[in-house]
Amino acid sequence: MTETWFSNNVPNSLICFNGYRVFRRDRGTYGGGVAIYIKDNIHSEMVEIPTRFNNVEIICVDLMFNDIDYRVICLYRKPGFSAADVDYINDCIKCLQGLCSTDKLVVITGDCNLPDINWSYYHAPNNPIYNTFLDFVNNYGFHQYVNEPTRDNHILDIVMATDNTFLNDISVLEPLGSSDHNILIFKVNAPTNFIDSPESELYYDFAAADYSAINYYLNSFNWSEIFSRSFTVEDSWQVFTGILNDVVTQFVPVRYSKANLSSKHKAIRYPRYIRTMLHNKAVLWKRWKLSNCATDKLLYKAAATSCRSAIRKFHVVRETALIRKNNLGSFYNYVNSKIKSHPVISKLKTPNGSFTSDNNDMANVFNCFFSSVYTSDNGYLPEVIDRTADGGLSDIVFTPHCVRDVLRKLKPTTSAGCDGIPNVFLKRCAYCLSLPLSHIFEFSFNDGHLPYSWKSAIVTPVHKKGPTSDPNNFRPVSLTATCCKVMERVINNTLLSYLLNKGFITKHQHGFIKRKSVTSNLLECLEDWTLNLQSRHVTDVIFIDFKKAFDTVCHSKLLLKLQAYGIHGNLFNWIQAFLSGRSQSVRVGKSISACSPVISGVPQGSVLGPTLFLLYINDVADIFTDLTVSLSLFADDLKLYTDYTVDATHSDLQVAIDRLIEWAKNGNYRYQFLSAQHFVLIIHSGT
Repeated sequence: MTETWFSNNVPNSLICFNGYRVFRRDRGTYGGGVAIYIKDNIHSEMVEIPTRFNNVEIICVDLMFNDIDYRVICLYRKPGFSAADVDYINDCIKCLQGLCSTDKLVVITGDCNLPDINWSYYHAPNNPIYNTFLDFVNNYGFHQYVNEPTRDNHILDIVMATDNTFLNDISVLEPLGSSDHNILIFKVNAPTNFIDSPESELYYDFAAADYSAINYYLNSFNWSEIFSRSFTVEDSWQVFTGILNDVVTQFVPVRYSKANLSSKHKAIRYPRYIRTMLHNKAVLWKRWKLSNCATDKLLYKAAATSCRSAIRKFHVVRETALIRKNNLGSFYNYVNSKIKSHPVISKLKTPNGSFTSDNNDMANVFNCFFSSVYTSDNGYLPEVIDRTADGGLSDIVFTPHCVRDVLRKLKPTTSAGCDGIPNVFLKRCAYCLSLPLSHIFEFSFNDGHLPYSWKSAIVTPVHKKGPTSDPNNFRPVSLTATCCKVMERVINNTLLSYLLNKGFITKHQHGFIKRKSVTSNLLECLEDWTLNLQSRHVTDVIFIDFKKAFDTVCHSKLLLKLQAYGIHGNLFNWIQAFLSGRSQSVRVGKSISACSPVISGVPQGSVLGPTLFLLYINDVADIFTDLTVSLSLFADDLKLYTDYTVDATHSDLQVAIDRLIEWAKNGNYRYQFLSAQHFVLIIHSGT
């Protein structure tokens, strides 16, 4: 009986069958057949062999891992080359062709009893049995890994795969017991050892969850009765998350993932025809190197050219389909994956000038640096103009229908926030979760308090430019609670509609505004500069940026400006609670730094943060209204430029700069401009 064992560790002795599942196909006589033993902690399913192939000794099992699925086939062909043996090999190959018609990585092991195959050339004597078997091997792009005799001086046993990088080590050992075949042991270059690896980690595969069962289970709860026993928003949130934790445990499968495994670095799974061409190219290369024959060299070069052409066409088809899909998000994700680099932080400079490569130390260094940019309130409250003549905005509606609309529009991402809940879970369970979430949101809004976990964030350092060893070259992006973001989106939708309908947001702002972007910002400036140039007017342009603008927003001054825009009542109280008492930790790899308080700024990565920042910087446009100076804003990036017409004076630009400095001082902002490091002064002369 031919037996194949698959486990997470390469065995070095006889495997005990305890803890294994056995899949077997008996010959019908004593001692005949094939079997596969698989460890219990590997998810496996047997593939049914069609009844018309009952005469062949083949067994097939699918192994499911987190990222790669395998189809493992074990076969046996008894010795012989008679007419009956020809019929047998034909049936065997037809069965294999059906089993190999899959996108899974196929592995074939067993004993074919074909001793005269030269596996260096994938060549054999002109014989119907040999020809049939080798045609199948070449057509499906299989690579034979066994290159040492397994019985006497012949290679009778096979370990073949449709990926020529499937194995990295194969050993031929002494026969076991009374067998006359050598033992084959091999290691695979695949995540088959995730479970026992010290670098492995568990995660919930929300994309593969049973959402029909989840929704049916969630519909059975009487949320009104459950929340009737909660007297604070914290109590309601704890009850809600407790139920969700039970749901996740019951209905979301657990997977094992390799540490630092990134989808960006996953190999492309080419279709079978390309894998076949690559296999044939490898065979021809090996044949050319062994024979050093000019004919073999020409055959190899022709095969290599065909492979390059096929791969190029494959990528063209993929990219064309992506364009025709008419999904800008998918298109830009694909483009960014090709042009953006993702530098690895190998070492980081500490405050004392030394370098550290320990993840825990680097997390603490980042946390200290990000905390150092926060600003303390200078106690000065600037004069603000009340812009509202009516009642302003104080209340937000959190009906289940409103919450459901927001949930259904979420991007179905599987990355979870600090609350452990990913977008895809909320989106797929929108109808069941809209009622309890609307209750929690309304409770939080009316009470003016947020659950404690909503005010903490895990910060990821994102590289901007320059050496990765300098913490100053990173910006913090906060990972906050997903459910809090849903509530923020409901508030933000109403708040932005109110501000835009009232015309409170300056027309010069192009950041975080619908139908405006960096493109509209540049087009507007370019039009003004071009008209000035055509009119032979001198234009001075100053590019100004505010250092760590999002992190240095003073909360007391922001709240004062919110009141000037008519934000009051419950909305004002909730935003005040949202900004105060926040904390953050920095994560590098698996290491997380200690918590530190957030005393200023709006969270980068939140939904409401950009809108609050726009209101904070919005009044900068008011200080230039009486000057012949134009401005253009994209978030905190400010461009000042002048049109020196007949009535204009050069002093206006200097007055604008002086006013901007005073405005920045009053707002606790650290300003820098005309600096060779960050800012550039450009003078266009038309004369």
